[in-house]
Amino acid sequence: MLDKDVFFQLNRLWGPLLVDLFASRLTCQCEMFYSWRPDPCAAATDAFLQDWSELKVYANPPWNLVGRVLTKVQIEKATVVGLVAPVWKAQSWYPMLLEMAMDSPRLFPWQPQATCLSSMEAPALAAWLVSGNAALSTTFGRSLFTRRGRMEVEDEQVLQLAVREVEQLVWCTGCRSLFWTCSECG
Repeated sequence: MLDKDVFFQLNRLWGPLLVDLFASRLTCQCEMFYSWRPDPCAAATDAFLQDWSELKVYANPPWNLVGRVLTKVQIEKATVVGLVAPVWKAQSWYPMLLEMAMDSPRLFPWQPQATCLSSMEAPALAAWLVSGNAALSTTFGRSLFTRRGRMEVEDEQVLQLAVREVEQLVWCTGCRSLFWTCSECG
């Protein structure tokens, strides 16, 4: 589960995100959510059985489902999806993620304030704005690939290119909150 303050920043940046696709009544970030199992508070069960094409949705899926999420976004030509996913270059879905990105990813520091995960060895976590609608794609995703469809540079350099304009989420000691940019404290 993503920290509520972090989600607030994401929603302010890319929202309004209307449906939390992978949640329960205890973990939902949006008023409307889909749950994996039947839940009387959920709008529906099993996000993969629902239509994502017309809504701005938020997805923080289990990492083993990221590829399936991207495939559904692409097949349904989902307009806007705020996706929380690891920066995991070794995964088969990672090139698809870069290609579908509409904006620079927002990296999360591994701090207890940013996520509700314990500190463990894991890939960096980022928020990605993705779309399955090619007309909405920006040059961001496409610029990472050559005409042959292969990455232009080594994986580490691709990651650096992908995040060159990234605003990293930081802990503001002045207002004791998480922000990509803290307007109150500068």
